[in-house]
Amino acid sequence: MSNDALKPVERAALLLLVAVAEPSVTNPDLTARFGVAITGDGRRGLNDRKLVKTEKVGRSLSHEVLDDGWARAREELLGVLPKSLLGQAATAAINAQLHRYLARNDLRLFDIFQAGDAEADVVEVEHPAPTVLADRIRAAYWKVTKKPNGWVLLSSLREQLADISRAELDAALIALNSAPDVTFSTEANKKSLVDRGAAAVVIGNQKKHLIAIEGA
Repeated sequence: MSNDALKPVERAALLLLVAVAEPSVTNPDLTARFGVAITGDGRRGLNDRKLVKTEKVGRSLSHEVLDDGWARAREELLGVLPKSLLGQAATAAINAQLHRYLARNDLRLFDIFQAGDAEADVVEVEHPAPTVLADRIRAAYWKVTKKPNGWVLLSSLREQLADISRAELDAALIALNSAPDVTFSTEANKKSLVDRGAAAVVIGNQKKHLIAIEGA
């Protein structure tokens, strides 16, 4: 990897743009889909390195990953993404692309995740146990509401669990869906979500914005 290391915000922005997999994408598009935008130092760093080209389209900025950006993104896949909203968005976009790749090619996770010989590529990361995450989600829920079966926005839970990566928290929420005392629901009134819709978790190909847990 180049000695010219990317800052966390630059790395997250590059991987998000790559995972979107479109010729170009505007900040309003990114905000609508992921609740984030690529601006400031993160954008300028990628532009200065000729990894991403950014142009003004109307009143918005449009980003295009250049050839060097695609090559650099492959190197940047190793390691842990920052726990910022931009890092969480990049993780969600990468996971979505992986899911589509598996479906498109009729593959199983086993077909991809197999032991290899490149020990240098192994990144050791401590992940909370699933039961620990489930307990933390439940605790966060009861901090928001004391009412059993009360609907709570997932955006409120994510704010309290900001130290957990988007991918790990999504997996824990999906696992909780099988618990008999937990129910997820879609918010029908999308206007009430404003910018909180990006906090939804996809369960059964549907975006779920709300969670309810029965009382003890």
